[in-house]
Amino acid sequence: MNACTGTLNTTQRIDTTAAIAVALTVVGWASAFPAIRAGLVAFGPLELGALRFAIAAVPAAIFLAVKRPALPRVDELWRFAFGGAVFVALYTAMLNFGELTVSAGAAGFIINVSPIFTAIMAMALLGERFSGLAWAGTLLSFAGIGIIAMGEGQGLHFNNGALLVLGSALCSAVNTIVQKPLFARHHPLTISASNMVLGALCL
Repeated sequence: MNACTGTLNTTQRIDTTAAIAVALTVVGWASAFPAIRAGLVAFGPLELGALRFAIAAVPAAIFLAVKRPALPRVDELWRFAFGGAVFVALYTAMLNFGELTVSAGAAGFIINVSPIFTAIMAMALLGERFSGLAWAGTLLSFAGIGIIAMGEGQGLHFNNGALLVLGSALCSAVNTIVQKPLFARHHPLTISASNMVLGALCL
């Protein structure tokens, strides 16, 4: 009885911790878009990106220095470089320039197409399956993105800002495919920290 109670309490604690972690992640992710929009009042798009990741790169570099993770193999180097250059630097630059003319809410909605891009590429390049329901969701998402982009452009076309934000979503999706093999040998935190440091250097 005591063992069962202890297991139940442990499970509840894990569930609570997971729920808090998810909530903090969602809040942090969602707040990034209005924060970028506010930051663009005082800084240029590239300046803001450089400042943001210069700050983030410090704890990331400390983490790598303390943990001393396994060094990447030669054939993995380009995947790490890709993450810093494309997933951090190019993604950030395109998103920041896009938010000069696209609202924070619209940018957050458009960027959500990234998992759809990822699923399509995973199906085409990795042979993963994509259900009919997923296709329906894809079409619905693209329709929503189109409506928002047209509203932002005040006409029946994508404005440059919407296209830039959509491009940043594509950067994220391509990076997911490119860096997926790294997770077989490297911890996710190691990959994320490396992306931040390399991305900061690119910016």
